[in-house]
Amino acid sequence: MKRIAAVASTVFIVVLVAVLILLPSGIKWWIHKNSPELIGRKVEMDKLRVNYFKGSLRIQDFILYEQNNREEFLGFHEFFVDFDLLQLLRKHIVVASVRLTGSRANILQNGNTFNF
Repeated sequence: MKRIAAVASTVFIVVLVAVLILLPSGIKWWIHKNSPELIGRKVEMDKLRVNYFKGSLRIQDFILYEQNNREEFLGFHEFFVDFDLLQLLRKHIVVASVRLTGSRANILQNGNTFNF
């Protein structure tokens, strides 16, 4: 009985670790695939990293395209958010720091209309 519990616990931990490792790649793929339908624009990003131990999220080389899917509407080199993990356990979202580097925006006005 103890052996079955040990094997089940090991399998559960291995599956959980695999899911946590693969989750950012799956989210990145889902955003890339579904962004035209969800927001009407194509989204690309090079990296999406989640550090579960530090409570941080990092997105690198992000591009949101114009509605024609060829020209860049906005983008950035890196977006980093650091959360307070203890507050997350208490069901409160507390952001310890936010950093945005290399931001770019292409805002155009045609008469009274803008490209967003």
